[in-house]
Amino acid sequence: MIVSMRHTTFLVHHGDYTRFLERLRDLGIAHVHPVSEGESDQWEPLLQTIRRYRSHWMELEQRQVAQGPATGTTAPELAAQFETLREERFALEQAQQQARARLNLLGPWDGIPWQQIDALQARGVYAGFYRCASSAFRQEWSDDHLLGVIRRDKAEVSFAILQKGQTLPDLAGAQRTDPPRFQKKSLLDDLKVLEIRLAESDLALDQVARQRQIFRDQLDALQDEMSWTETLHHTVGQHDDRLMLLEAWIPSTRMDTLAEALRDMDVVWRDRTPRPGEDIPVLLRNNRFARLFHPIVELFSLPMPTEMDLTPWFAPFFTLFFGLCLGDLGYGLLLFLGATVASLVSSLAHQRSLFRLIQWLSLATMLAGILTGTIFGADLGRIGPFSGLAGQFLGADQLFQLALWIGLVQILFGMVLRTVNRSRQFGFVYGVSSIGWILLVIGLTLLWYALLPLVSTILIGAGLVLILLFSDPEAGILKRFGLGLWDLYGISGLFGDLLSYIRLFALGLSSSILGLVVNDIALSVKGDGSIPGWFFFLLILLVGHGMNFGIATLSAFVHPMRLTFVEFYKNAGFTGGGKPYSPFAKRLKPQS
Repeated sequence: MIVSMRHTTFLVHHGDYTRFLERLRDLGIAHVHPVSEGESDQWEPLLQTIRRYRSHWMELEQRQVAQGPATGTTAPELAAQFETLREERFALEQAQQQARARLNLLGPWDGIPWQQIDALQARGVYAGFYRCASSAFRQEWSDDHLLGVIRRDKAEVSFAILQKGQTLPDLAGAQRTDPPRFQKKSLLDDLKVLEIRLAESDLALDQVARQRQIFRDQLDALQDEMSWTETLHHTVGQHDDRLMLLEAWIPSTRMDTLAEALRDMDVVWRDRTPRPGEDIPVLLRNNRFARLFHPIVELFSLPMPTEMDLTPWFAPFFTLFFGLCLGDLGYGLLLFLGATVASLVSSLAHQRSLFRLIQWLSLATMLAGILTGTIFGADLGRIGPFSGLAGQFLGADQLFQLALWIGLVQILFGMVLRTVNRSRQFGFVYGVSSIGWILLVIGLTLLWYALLPLVSTILIGAGLVLILLFSDPEAGILKRFGLGLWDLYGISGLFGDLLSYIRLFALGLSSSILGLVVNDIALSVKGDGSIPGWFFFLLILLVGHGMNFGIATLSAFVHPMRLTFVEFYKNAGFTGGGKPYSPFAKRLKPQS
């Protein structure tokens, strides 16, 4: 549900304005209405600092070390310390990469006595170094020259030739090379030193990471300052700035709270209902179950203030879709246990909300696993205690039909919501065309299954009439008819939408087949039950099911989103583009 908003205008004496803003910020219910375009010159330095501290906090958060006690270090001091350590670590990593590159470049040329080579060269004896493929090496080169093989393997031969004079021979099939003069032992010693220094750098960065809450608190303080600056920027001075005017959007459910908070202040304020075309912020308020899906809604778009919030209507479908796509009792149980433990450990409210959502999705997965008789890719009907239920589980054909029927139900339900939404926004006559589509789809479904032929004919005829005559209630009769014909062309898209729901069947089937394949491979390597057999049996089960679980879970989240945001939203007439409600509030909590 979208919370209705009241446009509220405040008029405050300039001497009381700071106290008024502090009171309004403490309430945390006013979404400041912008009255001017552009940004204040004060914003850019704040934005740069906020971006800097947020980047540091996110990097340190990834180090996953426990928070340490407060040390009195300020955010600028910690930022300078972190940036210095990060630059030092980057230099060490670069030096390590260069040392490894030199080590790889050294190849077979380690141990060449360069001092002796230089001494010989001083006496006019020069050394040439060559490489060639093993198949290209010729024995006559050894007969004709003073040649020494440095390294030989199946692929390549590295060798050197000593000869008086600077003109070294050109050997067909061999390539002259200039070996590096550094030594392998020296490089390995350098790498050991660099590894020690990198470990020390990690310890120092971990110490900084234990103080990362300083960045989080400073971010809250800076965002409070930013919010304050922005509010002042959107304040309009009246009567030579002796009176300050501020406009804001207040949820209608909080107007009594506002009146109570401003009772002892000399503030003149009035509120009104929104006018058509105003940029109203959107605040969603739903029951505990639907509220869990708000982050999914925000991934796509918030509804416009004048349309219907579809969250409580798609939430049950999304849960069912996830369960059918993953569709394994064992995977669902693992997901539920993991989310339960994580919710108990987590101290952040938004994380606990996410884990509760995962619990609901895992329950749907377990239900789908029970319906299909699948647990970790195995068929429950072939397991002793459950063998009597073998014929009760849904087969592939039944799952295919179920996916199509679920798709049909959601599409029709979306059309019902579109009818309600358009009727509420523009009047009942604007929803008549959607009613026509509902009748047409039901009639075509009955006709496909050869049920109630007379009723299906009547429904199809009535649907066509309503679509042809009410596609645009404001147009003339001929234009209506033409627009109706154009709308009917979209019936091909409707069939495409319905076929998209086959993915519910295909994904569930593919994950169970992959799980079955993993089980078969694991059983085949177990053999007679020896210790190595059991080891590889368990290893294949863990790795195989781990990979299948990860891929299947990701698919089970992505594809229901696609069905929701494309098929369901489109058939429900969702417009989207709403601006989120962002109240003027203090983020930094006072220290207790």
